[in-house]
Amino acid sequence: MHSPFLLLLALLPFLAQGQQKTFTISGRSDFYNHRKLGVMVGVYPVYYNDFSYALRPGDSLPNPNPTVEVVDARFARAGTLRYPHPLCVFYFDAEKKSAPVSYYYFIEGGPVQIEVDDLETHKALRPNFRSAADREYRRLRKFYSSVVDTVTGAVPDLPAKQRLMKSYIAAHPDSYVALWDLVLDVSQARTDDDKRSLLANTALFSAAVKRSNTWRAFARDLEKELTLVVGKAFPELLVQPALSIATTTATHRYTLVEFWYSHCRPCLEQAPAWKEVYRQVKDKGVAFLGISVDKEEHRGDWRKAIETVGMDWPQFLDVNGVEADRINVRVFPSNFLLDEKGVIRKKDVTPQELQDFLGGKAGQ
Repeated sequence: MHSPFLLLLALLPFLAQGQQKTFTISGRSDFYNHRKLGVMVGVYPVYYNDFSYALRPGDSLPNPNPTVEVVDARFARAGTLRYPHPLCVFYFDAEKKSAPVSYYYFIEGGPVQIEVDDLETHKALRPNFRSAADREYRRLRKFYSSVVDTVTGAVPDLPAKQRLMKSYIAAHPDSYVALWDLVLDVSQARTDDDKRSLLANTALFSAAVKRSNTWRAFARDLEKELTLVVGKAFPELLVQPALSIATTTATHRYTLVEFWYSHCRPCLEQAPAWKEVYRQVKDKGVAFLGISVDKEEHRGDWRKAIETVGMDWPQFLDVNGVEADRINVRVFPSNFLLDEKGVIRKKDVTPQELQDFLGGKAGQ
């Protein structure tokens, strides 16, 4: 016969995770008055999150859209969550095609007050709170500060950071903060080995954390991404206009498939270099295919970017990034270099790296 006390202990992780906590975010911003800000709880893609915003006037269902209007220098959002989530604020500058973002903070429920200045130069939100999760996040950042650029947040040596994270998670297996930190590191993972190190660290969390929506979605996506590795065949894509990867690769020594979108600053900054490389290799059995993940409402911006940069290689539109999402391409720009059989030979090469590779293959 099972003890009721032992049964209660076994259920505690489920009960704790399932408890809904209400949060209210009250913000002030003189700088962005009468403009729209993104108040992001959790991360993209949204199915990693386990929270919901409260209904707003005109909503028939809880609205995941983080955009809020700043009126009289004030804005607000409210909702519920089950466990700590990161919070950041961003502003999409259509003219500059940039989206400056604040530092991350962790909320666990309750009232949250923040102030937003020019996010290009002031990343701090001056919050009125320091939740236990947020204090842990500050300690964690200090723990791995030796391998991270503390100004930009860039991780020049992701394997070194993941070795530190391995020891941290082993000592703190119930840490949702550590889990979110792994999620945020995906944008820094440029190689398959980087992704394998992230996936290995997900296995170290407690059973309670592994039952979270965030852990399950993140681990599943990492496993899916690792099916698209060097040596594997690249899949066909349903894009506009119609494209046959197999037909293109069969008639070229190499084919570069580049994922981008018109409001992606790094994509546009790199485009002139790709244009020069394409000019040099297009008559040497090398094909370029551009796949934009622009939204339907940005179709005009997509065409304008192609014309402005002068991308004179074939361009295709994956509306709303449906196909990119299907094969788990979520960092932009991303690219895959395929051989004549459609097999991935390299991933995420720079223009210079492609030139060097093709130069070394010139006599083969």
